[in-house]
Amino acid sequence: MRYRDVAGAVEWLRSRLGFELHSSVRDDDGVMVYAQVAFGNAMVMLAPIQGTALDRYMRQPDEIGGAETQSCYFCVADAAAHFTRAKSAGAEIILPLESYDSGGQGYSCRDPEGHIWTFGDFDPWGRDGRDVSAAAALRKSRPRRHRLVRVLALLAVLGASGAAAAWYSGADLATVVGSTIHSMQERPSATVAIVRETSTEATNALQERLTAEVATREAAEQTAKAAVADLARERGRLEAAQREMTQLQARVSADLERERGLSEAVRREVSLLQSRMSTEEAARAEAESKLANVSADVERERAGREYAERRAQAEAATAASHQAARLIAETAAREAEAEKVRSASAKSTSTAISDSTPEKQRLLAAHEAAEAAIRQARDEAQRERAARGSAEKASQEAMRRAETVEAANVAAEATMTELRSQLAAEQAAKRSAWNAINALRKQINQVQRSKAAAATGADDGAEPALAAGPPRKQVQRRQQPQSARKQRPRQQAPAQD
Repeated sequence: MRYRDVAGAVEWLRSRLGFELHSSVRDDDGVMVYAQVAFGNAMVMLAPIQGTALDRYMRQPDEIGGAETQSCYFCVADAAAHFTRAKSAGAEIILPLESYDSGGQGYSCRDPEGHIWTFGDFDPWGRDGRDVSAAAALRKSRPRRHRLVRVLALLAVLGASGAAAAWYSGADLATVVGSTIHSMQERPSATVAIVRETSTEATNALQERLTAEVATREAAEQTAKAAVADLARERGRLEAAQREMTQLQARVSADLERERGLSEAVRREVSLLQSRMSTEEAARAEAESKLANVSADVERERAGREYAERRAQAEAATAASHQAARLIAETAAREAEAEKVRSASAKSTSTAISDSTPEKQRLLAAHEAAEAAIRQARDEAQRERAARGSAEKASQEAMRRAETVEAANVAAEATMTELRSQLAAEQAAKRSAWNAINALRKQINQVQRSKAAAATGADDGAEPALAAGPPRKQVQRRQQPQSARKQRPRQQAPAQD
């Protein structure tokens, strides 16, 4: 019987159906690859499903839709008790316990790999009456041996009676025995005929038995030789499979080491990239803060410049109004001087003029008005000079502020240029890091593809005994499943400015 799991099949047959382990063969890892189980006087050999010359001629039940092409029948003393034990142990019963038309009863069950086992109390050796083995020949020759024993006993009785007669008569014992044998030879009796017939039949039966035993022994020897040859071939295949497995394990270990090294390199690159990204983020935040401060300073300087320009314009307007007032004051002053000259002329001629009171009062009023105009003109001139000084100071302050704003703008432009250069350098470094990571990923993918191709080639080119040996321990790859890689968000390269 062929099984994928020989040890599991042995355990199932022992616990469910009452088989006993007779012998087993294990590989270097301690995994059972062959076994012989006994049930009463019957024995069944359990072998792996691959590694023999029958691989292309036989199929397992699960490979042909659960059907079975062979079955074993075992005779038990109590089929009902055996059925109860198998069912209580969890065996899959496919044909329940039922009575046979030829007598007796039995049932059928299926093991975990689909093989069918039948047990019943019908004994074909005791029912059909045919002798088909050396044991049957032995049973057939048993009555003849009994007849031979009876004849020999009869001869012994005759000899004993002759000896007794010689003793009573005082004759010579040899003479009596010789005469007895001579008389038997001269007068053959039914007893001698029976002895001859029985001896011939016993000799023929023994000859037949010996021939059968010799044939059985030769068949057993041929079977043993074939089994030894098969075992040698299986051992050679198993050793080749083990060597192939060792080489494959060495290759897998080397691939794992390379993959581990690449993974470590990727981790280091990722850590370095993360630190660089953190530094870039901090630098970008600092640059943005500086830019915001510079922008605020520029806005303040622009507002100050606008305020200075508005004030300068207002002061210029004030200066213009003051200029107009000065012109008016100068005109008034000139008029006052002329009026003063006229007044002096009037005084010089006052002696000639009559002391008329109205005329004198008019002249005095004109003189006072001229003096008031002169004072007003002087005040206006002073105010104009003060306004002019204030305008000049405001203009100088505005120019200083404008120069400060211009210098701040130049500094801001220089800072912006420097920040742009830093950002460009950081982005170039980030692109280089991403290119390195992509190259490492390509290398890892190439290693994984080569490892998968090597594993596939080893599976295709290995001997069938490789599958017959112990189940391979699958190496767990560190690569995650495709679904997990799809769900995990991948970090994208930063967009260029």
